[in-house]
Amino acid sequence: MIEEKIFLVNNVLTDRLNKTIMGLLCIQENWLIAKDFGDQIINLEENTTVGMTLRTLQENKISNNTNFNVLNTYALVIAELVCKTLDIKYRNPQRFYWNYYKPGERGQYHEDLQGSPNKNLISILYALNTTDGYVEFEKDGRYPDVSGQAKVFRCTQKHRGVGPVKDKVRFNLNIVLEL
Repeated sequence: MIEEKIFLVNNVLTDRLNKTIMGLLCIQENWLIAKDFGDQIINLEENTTVGMTLRTLQENKISNNTNFNVLNTYALVIAELVCKTLDIKYRNPQRFYWNYYKPGERGQYHEDLQGSPNKNLISILYALNTTDGYVEFEKDGRYPDVSGQAKVFRCTQKHRGVGPVKDKVRFNLNIVLEL
């Protein structure tokens, strides 16, 4: 069971597979400006956007876009490997959000699936590439992007994604699982 701490799992997939996934992400046409919560898409305090997202599974419903089948397969494999490593038993994946940040983009602190009546949820943030971007937890500080690394935590832990400074792009996957 995941307590109120962050677990790290390294080398979930190889760099070669991560690059293959990033190549698939680059040819997708369904990217949206991310919404960390509510309808706010611009960080008004910092005058920046909060990055882009590609939603391939939402509320346990698979998109009818057949181009997402391969991405969802990769997401499910990542979830399985991470959960096996940490001995986590889960019932259903609730969402797969692929995130894309450019330099200067910064999300706002939020909980994944905020407002959900189901509090038995965990998040997996999976880094597809090593960058100088990071995920920042409101209580636990910054965790840098390391290619192939998953950060696992309760969905109720407030966090935000922060885009790179020197690197050109930051890709990661947000998986939410029902326990």
